[in-house]
Amino acid sequence: MTFLPVAQRELLAASRRKATFRMRVWTALFAAGLTFFMLLFVSITGAGAQSGRWLFYVLVAGGNLFAVLAGVLATADCLSEERRDGSLGFLFLTDLNGIDVVAGKFTGRALGALYGLTAVFPVIAISWFLGGISNGEFWRNCAMMLNQLFFASAVGLAVSAGEVRQARAVGRTLLILAVFALGMPLLAEGLLAFGAPKTWLWLTLPSPTLVFGTVRETEYVRNPSAFLWSLGISHATGWLFLLYAAFTVARTWRSGPEGATRSAEARRLDRRWLTQDPIRALLAADRWPLRAAWATVVLATFLALAGSWNFYFPYVLIGLTVVLKGLMAWEVTAFLGEARRTGALELLLATPLRDGDFNRAIHTHLIRRYLAPILLLVTCQYLSGFAHGGLRLAVVDSIGTLLQVLAVASVGTWFGLTEPRPLMAFAKTFGITILVATPLNFICCIGFAIPPLLGTWAQSKLRLSYREILAGVRSHWQRRDGWLHSTSAPTWTAPGRPRIQAPPPLPFRRDE
Repeated sequence: MTFLPVAQRELLAASRRKATFRMRVWTALFAAGLTFFMLLFVSITGAGAQSGRWLFYVLVAGGNLFAVLAGVLATADCLSEERRDGSLGFLFLTDLNGIDVVAGKFTGRALGALYGLTAVFPVIAISWFLGGISNGEFWRNCAMMLNQLFFASAVGLAVSAGEVRQARAVGRTLLILAVFALGMPLLAEGLLAFGAPKTWLWLTLPSPTLVFGTVRETEYVRNPSAFLWSLGISHATGWLFLLYAAFTVARTWRSGPEGATRSAEARRLDRRWLTQDPIRALLAADRWPLRAAWATVVLATFLALAGSWNFYFPYVLIGLTVVLKGLMAWEVTAFLGEARRTGALELLLATPLRDGDFNRAIHTHLIRRYLAPILLLVTCQYLSGFAHGGLRLAVVDSIGTLLQVLAVASVGTWFGLTEPRPLMAFAKTFGITILVATPLNFICCIGFAIPPLLGTWAQSKLRLSYREILAGVRSHWQRRDGWLHSTSAPTWTAPGRPRIQAPPPLPFRRDE
């Protein structure tokens, strides 16, 4: 038998997949564009001596964020998708075991993310040539980003091994990563603040973010073993997650608890809105995004009231607003993707509901659920800005947040209806509308133009009916039969055939 046959098959499939090459090209192009604007910004401000370090830290922060998100999006739904499709059991009818399946899924899904991350390394090396960065610091940061990708992919695979629903798998993966990445460092700072001995810090070494404080040249020269221990233990923790995934998928591949999940979801429906606004009732059935939004607000309020002010605190608040906007994008794309997969969207379109009812319900749900958390988080930004001098960052981020919130519903609806994979729909909505625009807001306010343009583009696309979009129509000039919806369409004569009249309009078009 071939060694790791599933891994061999997944690698061959990934090598022929266009997305593998597109990931590598687009990440390198985005990093190069960000480098260009950063160098333009530092040349205008006159900070040429520090341009290398500024560019390096911006690109490293973006690389770490890309590693975490790419790891989650690549592996958080790989095994649960096989379980939903009913194909996971066929793998275990052969001589395969859990290690073969997990290794195959891990190598096949994480390959594109690995290519995209390593494509950024040569761009980061530009800051190395500009000065201010040592050789060892550059390579330590590269190792840290690779470890972030490995850890996030391992956690996503471990959660996906025991889940069925996509939303639950992604949500639990992000929760576990938040505990390891944010909870453990905050616990370490709290223990030290209350006078605990430094031996308690060993409990926080599995966190992959503790490496951040040991990669700089000054900290590494002072204590080289701290970097090696934190990187090694967090990497070993990732291998433990992979072993747990192999054990879980081999033990639970026969179970399919989707029926129990469906009944629990039905019990969570708000009966008051089920007859008046059924789309809103279905959207509000999933409660974990609401809990995550308020947990984010509570964390920001606690940090603001505790006086935890340092150089990174304004950027922590900006990151928390990005989390809230990501939850909004996730709710839209996950709802439409799950409705398409189960056939519920076609059933809803067979009712008297119109396309405008869908759009109105999505906008109303997002406003009612996320308006108060976003306002409270922006208030925390302004309060900390008035108190500590970061008012300019708060103003720029609040304007960018308003523009992104107005655009995320339309963009998420379009990608949720057109993308076959809900995770890819979320990645496009979150990546283009929020993740790309947010850092560009602070570089000559370039990011302010991205969300309005995307929102206008998506709204023009959504003038098509939902039925036409699901049938494959992507523009007003494209129809399934190649004709416009017009009774005055021209006739044509094929060579040697009688005159043919243009076909009538599609019977399922519903003009509002």
